[in-house]
Amino acid sequence: MKFTIEFRNHDGTLLQSGQGNYGSIPIYKGETPTKAQTTQYVYTFDGWDKEISAITGDTVYTAKFIESLRQYTVTFLDEDGSEISVSTVSAGGQAVAPTVPQKAGYRLKGWYLNSEEFDFSTQIYSDLTISCEWEEIENAGGNAGGSTGKIGGCGSSITADTAATLLIVLTLGGVILLIKKKKHN
Repeated sequence: MKFTIEFRNHDGTLLQSGQGNYGSIPIYKGETPTKAQTTQYVYTFDGWDKEISAITGDTVYTAKFIESLRQYTVTFLDEDGSEISVSTVSAGGQAVAPTVPQKAGYRLKGWYLNSEEFDFSTQIYSDLTISCEWEEIENAGGNAGGSTGKIGGCGSSITADTAATLLIVLTLGGVILLIKKKKHN
């Protein structure tokens, strides 16, 4: 006696149909079933809804899938296009700003997506590239030793007399001035 054996995808689409004899074991010969991903989930085939066993009557096997949160890549760039950081965020999660890079004579103005300031409470449902923008620190810490407020190679004119060595360290909170007096012989 022959029975009808069907293999169907999760949505009922027929993948394979055939006849089998009582007591024989059906074999699926088609391609691995798939289920389209959504913005939130990806799906991995996880076998059939019932164990494939000896034929005892007409039988339908339906594909089942494991659902996993989709992962998105968030890339953070400096305003010159160089990569600062790359992170992976689960669908619906939120991007976390990387450690703020330091740029002598400048402070971070903000993080931007397509020229709009990025809101870090935004739920992520696509790959994103977020860029930072900088603004120049205007005369940070006053006019120490003739400084224009710019640091190092940014056009500074820092001077110090022969009696003292001036060291300037830029931090997120501002400028720290350290003065070391030279010994006179």
